[in-house]
Amino acid sequence: MLDKTYITVFDFKIFEPVTALTDIVVAIVCFWACYQLHKLSLKKSSHQSFKVYFLLMAFATLYAGIFGHALFPYLSMNWKIPGWILAMLSLTFLERASILQTRGFVNHRFLLLLTYLNIIEFIVFFVLVLWTQEFKFIEIHSGYAFLCVVLPLNIYFYLRTKHDACKYFFYGIGFSGLAVLTFNLVIGFHAWFNHIDLSHCLLAIAAYFFYLGAKRVNKEA
Repeated sequence: MLDKTYITVFDFKIFEPVTALTDIVVAIVCFWACYQLHKLSLKKSSHQSFKVYFLLMAFATLYAGIFGHALFPYLSMNWKIPGWILAMLSLTFLERASILQTRGFVNHRFLLLLTYLNIIEFIVFFVLVLWTQEFKFIEIHSGYAFLCVVLPLNIYFYLRTKHDACKYFFYGIGFSGLAVLTFNLVIGFHAWFNHIDLSHCLLAIAAYFFYLGAKRVNKEA
């Protein structure tokens, strides 16, 4: 606890305030994206999955900011788990949105297989996280989601349709990748703006690009 930054408000210590704040920034971007997509009133299944992705990610990062950082020294490790699970579930819906996006361009049986794998994948990592309480499985799940599902499906979708929205998904995946590298390589500027803070900022940018892609791919398709 001694190496953690904190501010004192009325004799109460709030730990890692910048980290908590940048988590909340990601949550605000995701809540806003969900609301903007909701206003489009589109009924496509992929559109609904994108909305759920943003909503769950918003709650995940809001929870993480408060209970995973600001109040964590007062709480047990178990308090981090709900935020991790919400983050994994949100990415599961991002994968689902990418799968549904390709409907009409891939074989129905293959689409069904991807859907089942999407569910099995979440269950496997859900069990691993609960069993081990290791954040590394959240990272592995994220890597699998982006590199093995979201990116390949969007590349395929772009090759079949040349849809302009795909470039925003690629930007979103790119900034997400930079966030992971920043976190794992511990690239930060200061104790008050460390590698976690920077990775959160990159995730906020990634979320915005995913919103732009989701808005265009469903509105224009």
